[in-house]
Amino acid sequence: MRRRDVPGKGKPSEERGTPAQVIPPPDRPTLPNTFDWWGGCAEGALPCGTGKAPRTGLNPVRNVASKNIFKPNLCPPTPQPGGLLPPMAAGGFSRAPAQGAREKPFSPTSSINGKKERPMKKHTICLEARPFAAFSDEQLDRLTARPDVEVLDCRGGAVDDPSFMGRLQSADIVISGNDLHLDAALLDALPNLRCVAKLGAGLDMIDIPAAVARDIIVCNTPGANDVAVAEHTFALLLGLLRQVPRCDAGMRGGKWEQGAILGREVQGRTFGIVGMGAIGRCVASIAQGFGGRVTGFDPYWPEAFAAERNIERRDLDTLLRESDFVCIHCPLTPQTENLIGTRELGLMKPSSVLVNMARGGIVDESALYDALTARHISGAVLDAFSQEPPSSMPFAALPNVLLSPHVGAFTEEALEKMSRIAVDQVFQFLDGERPMHMNVR
Repeated sequence: MRRRDVPGKGKPSEERGTPAQVIPPPDRPTLPNTFDWWGGCAEGALPCGTGKAPRTGLNPVRNVASKNIFKPNLCPPTPQPGGLLPPMAAGGFSRAPAQGAREKPFSPTSSINGKKERPMKKHTICLEARPFAAFSDEQLDRLTARPDVEVLDCRGGAVDDPSFMGRLQSADIVISGNDLHLDAALLDALPNLRCVAKLGAGLDMIDIPAAVARDIIVCNTPGANDVAVAEHTFALLLGLLRQVPRCDAGMRGGKWEQGAILGREVQGRTFGIVGMGAIGRCVASIAQGFGGRVTGFDPYWPEAFAAERNIERRDLDTLLRESDFVCIHCPLTPQTENLIGTRELGLMKPSSVLVNMARGGIVDESALYDALTARHISGAVLDAFSQEPPSSMPFAALPNVLLSPHVGAFTEEALEKMSRIAVDQVFQFLDGERPMHMNVR
């Protein structure tokens, strides 16, 4: 990684114009190798009829202008009438755009509720998201090249740090990750805040209605990490089926267990995908490449994609009964909290495997632990947990579980895409345009 250009260092100002000032954090810690964020499918909601009680504190959201700008070969977006891409094309359960949302003019000089405001001469950006520009300075350089912004590099900061809170309160734009939970109380403490650019698709850590009520724009980066999460899904699933951790540990310990370790194949098996957003569609494409049969459950069904790929639509109970591998790629919303509990696990085959690459709250972890120890299901692959990092990990003692610290989206390519889309939308906001993935009530 090359050295960042900071005042007094790097390229002379005459080569790049007058750059914005970057204020580095005091003694910023080294970037850790795991983050608490997931960008695959945290938008939308499950409709009524799932039998799940609403949960307070989380808010279903919808994206009014989402599109997959990266067009990965594995998961093309589904065209809609009029040439529009589907709302939330890159995330789990898609939601339709708010009626009239596309026709409503947008400008940073007028709020999303129609209240007029003065245009700002200078903007302060609080850069909180730890994964931002983790492997390259290109997107940070784009920010600092604008003369109308001051960038406060607060990556690794925490709300219980007075220094961080002081910087956060001075900002009118925040680039955030999953560590910063913007609830109504915190939003009340940020009177200058006008725009939040969230890395990743997940928005369960932001109170969207509270932000809208305070005239705060919230945008995210759906579609940036769909390939990364889909590939990690199969890395873990195949690792479990072929007992890769045991093979590796045995070899390192001087054991030669050929003949003692037997695996399972995925060819000809049925994949049941819960959440057919961009990640779910990528998983479907890869599964079919392995010769698998694919069924799906999503209340906002991608008709064209499913028809083209011969993907069969199922209700949740039927999907659970039929599937050899149940893959969770839906958002965490009040309707999907504990979507997979004791009853649902009881519907699954004894030979089936549960794969959760989404959010820990979607699966009742206590019920899952009981199902695994009783061998009601064969195994589980978990990359997301209800508490992150977990204070305890009972699954670690189970041989039929493969664990990963929520790193499905953690690739160089995905982080670069997330950072780039976040900066693109900050620039759209600054230039008086509607951010491409702006979220509303």
